[in-house]
Amino acid sequence: MIIIAGVDGCKSGWLCIKKNLDTGLVSSEVFGNAQSLIQQEPRPLVVAVDIPIGLTDVGQRQCDIEARRLIGERRSSVFRAPIRPALQASSRKQADIIQRSIEGKGVAAQAFAIYRKVLEFDTILSNDPSMQKLVKEVHPEVCFWACNNNRAMPHNKKKTEGRAERHRLVSQYVGDKAIEKVRSKYLVKEVAHDDIYDAFVALWTAERIYSGKAGLIPDPSPKDRNGLNMEMWY
Repeated sequence: MIIIAGVDGCKSGWLCIKKNLDTGLVSSEVFGNAQSLIQQEPRPLVVAVDIPIGLTDVGQRQCDIEARRLIGERRSSVFRAPIRPALQASSRKQADIIQRSIEGKGVAAQAFAIYRKVLEFDTILSNDPSMQKLVKEVHPEVCFWACNNNRAMPHNKKKTEGRAERHRLVSQYVGDKAIEKVRSKYLVKEVAHDDIYDAFVALWTAERIYSGKAGLIPDPSPKDRNGLNMEMWY
């Protein structure tokens, strides 16, 4: 049984959309933490997740810089990944102090909002870097760029037009019924519409990774001091 998964963070934890490549069956589940997501059974062969993996000690990651270049400023939601010294800060203020002492720049609220989720995966993968054979970093807007014939999405994903154009691309991949099945399973306040489309396009990328068709930035990828590749798949 060949199962792949696309994952996006949501208010309830992690939305995981899975596809059985033998049967084409699509299913979904929300996991409360990264540990339970990764240890789920049956174990997916590829888990494509929207979260920074591999962190610098100072400066920006090359994959983030290249991702912004690919999708352009208009659609750039590639937030700066935490630098490793600030990752375990207990507050934005503390993270801000640490980063300013190293780089002279502060930590934005949107960036700090993902620190806890980044730490979840970093703790697991830093303890066993070989897990990166299974867990792959993606960014939904880069994946949609690739899915849209290497063109950035024209509209914001939270707007009606943006939702419609993402629905169209995802529907071409799995069909409307699969989308409706996932949407009907969760409350919007727990799993937002854009969470679902982002997880589906991560699933699309997971299938490309499994089949050897996915792109990678940068290629080759540098490693951080914990032995984790700093890279992004699409």
